[in-house]
Amino acid sequence: MKQLQRKGADNVALDPGVIDGYLSEVKKGNRVAFEDLYRYSRELFYVYALSVTGDRLSAEDAVQEVFIKIWLNAAKYKPGRNGLAWIITITRNAAVDEREKRRSLVISDEMSKKGIRKSHENSVAGNNYVEFILKSLKPSERQVAVMHIYGEYTIREIATLLSIPRTTAQWRYTSALKKLKAAIIREENPNE
Repeated sequence: MKQLQRKGADNVALDPGVIDGYLSEVKKGNRVAFEDLYRYSRELFYVYALSVTGDRLSAEDAVQEVFIKIWLNAAKYKPGRNGLAWIITITRNAAVDEREKRRSLVISDEMSKKGIRKSHENSVAGNNYVEFILKSLKPSERQVAVMHIYGEYTIREIATLLSIPRTTAQWRYTSALKKLKAAIIREENPNE
């Protein structure tokens, strides 16, 4: 299987064979292999979780949950069955759970304020501007945009990781850029 190269200062290459090797050792209860797996792959899973959740705290929580689940479920792992895909599935599920948990907290918080909604300005000021803008995208568009922009994955790599056609990944990225540009223009010129 082709190695997925991640561009950047550390030039990390995630090799599914290496992931499988670590998981085989983790299955035996090898804590050192578990720590090595964490150091080797946490960045990929963080970027992926960020692309699903849209915010850093939720992504960090999701990745913590992922590695807890890996440790607790390692006995179920079948060596040679694409451990990278297995962990990506765990990551997606954990990230979706975190996103829903955060949404519930926001709704609960808004209800406790007697139904008074924050003004648009307070909402922007209270959140990281980039995260606010990213939340204007559909989850599938946000996922591809975050993986490409923050994770520096190519469209082809994203398509492989998400198991979607390359043209679909490209379309989602292009659509995301158009929407992001429009959202930024609206924020900078609210009276127009």
